[in-house]
Amino acid sequence: LYRSLFEQAADYVLLLELGSDHIPVIVGLNEAAIRAHGYSREELLGKPISLLDPDLSPDITAERVRSLMTTGSAIFNVRHRKQDGSIIYAEAMVRPVRIGGKQLFLSVERDISERKKAEEELRRSEERYRDLFENAYDAICILDGKQNYLDVNRRAVELLGYRKEELLTMNVRDVIPPEQ
Repeated sequence: LYRSLFEQAADYVLLLELGSDHIPVIVGLNEAAIRAHGYSREELLGKPISLLDPDLSPDITAERVRSLMTTGSAIFNVRHRKQDGSIIYAEAMVRPVRIGGKQLFLSVERDISERKKAEEELRRSEERYRDLFENAYDAICILDGKQNYLDVNRRAVELLGYRKEELLTMNVRDVIPPEQ
């Protein structure tokens, strides 16, 4: 039953054991992990996790193991390199487990590559917006429903004669004379 659950899980499941150099070694993995990474089971079993995780260093590993042994579980964002060289981003939920008298680590990993891609696109979009906003020739003021300044660009600061920090504490009525 447990073997079937392990193999049928949609998430990648890895069983890791600390090697003599304190780098985790893959001692078990499910079909989802094999398919996702493009290696055969034989190519991964007995290999250090650093084969998949190029960012893993002995220092990071030692810190993670300490954290796991102290807290009982942890979530890490990891970057795995597939056999073809492409990258998978995953959220790894790791916990120490004892199996057959051995101290192992169970890592259940969910692919977050699409989320990472969307976050990166959003970051680039925000940078473009910010660049357009700040470098526009026209003054741009963003107001709330009560006409309080929420944001202003450089041109608005130049034209209105206030520092940005001042404007963000003000209302339009503080800047524009009542007759206008």
